[in-house]
Amino acid sequence: SLETLRRYGVTHVVNATMKTDNHFEDQGLVYLRVVIPDVKSYDISIHFDAVNAFIVNAKREGGCVLVHCRAGQSRSATLTIAHLMLFRRWTLRKAYCHVKECRPMVKPNEGFFRKLMALEGSLFEGRITMRVEDIASGWVENQLGEDEEERRERSRRRRARRKGGPRWGRRDAGFGLKPKTVGDEGGRFLVHHTA
Repeated sequence: SLETLRRYGVTHVVNATMKTDNHFEDQGLVYLRVVIPDVKSYDISIHFDAVNAFIVNAKREGGCVLVHCRAGQSRSATLTIAHLMLFRRWTLRKAYCHVKECRPMVKPNEGFFRKLMALEGSLFEGRITMRVEDIASGWVENQLGEDEEERRERSRRRRARRKGGPRWGRRDAGFGLKPKTVGDEGGRFLVHHTA
């Protein structure tokens, strides 16, 4: 409802549904409509830059952005994770775990997750911190609640075991910055940033 959006201070909305209208456009909310089917064969990455630019511009104007889809598990989660990776230069693992802590039902479909992996590879010179199998195995749930340094160390040990020796990566760019992504019921993400 418009009252709920105003209570949260929402000024901008990313609508990532197939059919839901931009209900409050005439009430002063600024919308970005990205029609995305929740199927793994769809290339969601074609929207990453536009959604990121929309969120960044809204925040520069002092706004608050709501990213929504139908269930809040796949499309809106993928776009929010991509934004954190692009804007904060966070790894996929860091962005995914952060969003998963805020909204436990998050689960991008396999195709969307592979696009996030490709984005991470392009941002971090081929470095990949998460794989599709990590979600299915429950590995992510084991990571939640650990601090970033513990996560990094666990990941280093895991990579070293797989590769047969130590492998040290760069520190995450953007370490120490704290975006606040607040999920609520109904498939929505509110994106705020704090320094």
